[in-house]
Amino acid sequence: DGPHIATNQFEVGNRALNKVTSTSIDLTLKRQGEFSTGTVGAFYSNFSNFVGLFPTDIFRNPEDRSVAPGPEPYIDPSTGEEVEPIQQFNYAQVRARFYGFEAQVGFPVWKEGVNLVSMKLQADYVKATDRSNGQPLPFIPPLRVGASFTYEREGLTATLGALFASSQHRTPQ
Repeated sequence: DGPHIATNQFEVGNRALNKVTSTSIDLTLKRQGEFSTGTVGAFYSNFSNFVGLFPTDIFRNPEDRSVAPGPEPYIDPSTGEEVEPIQQFNYAQVRARFYGFEAQVGFPVWKEGVNLVSMKLQADYVKATDRSNGQPLPFIPPLRVGASFTYEREGLTATLGALFASSQHRTPQ
């Protein structure tokens, strides 16, 4: 239990969590041809007790872990200093459903002697829902698409790529 400064959250664990169980199906097609490679996959998972980190309406002082009066900065009466409270998130288990896809395709762009430049395109998407209330699960990435170029020459490999995420409109209340 305590502040996680990198995510600006006060995380509270739960020792009473059960083992995560799910029923899942994952289908993947792979192709490796002379000039290109590709993978397309789809998945579906039904969890009976998915472990997630869920927001609460509680805010905490990250220094002394005390409950703050609200989300707005306040003056700590014991120190006289301004405190920027952070929201508490609790680990809990919910019934959940996940489904989505991922795809990649790679192909050469240029080849001369031992020099090779290839390109890889990729995309993935996950939809995750709390089955008890129909709400989206928090912290699920939106649709992502990306591309990269790789240069290879004997033992040297250099890659330059980018991964773009769309706006996430599936957020819990």
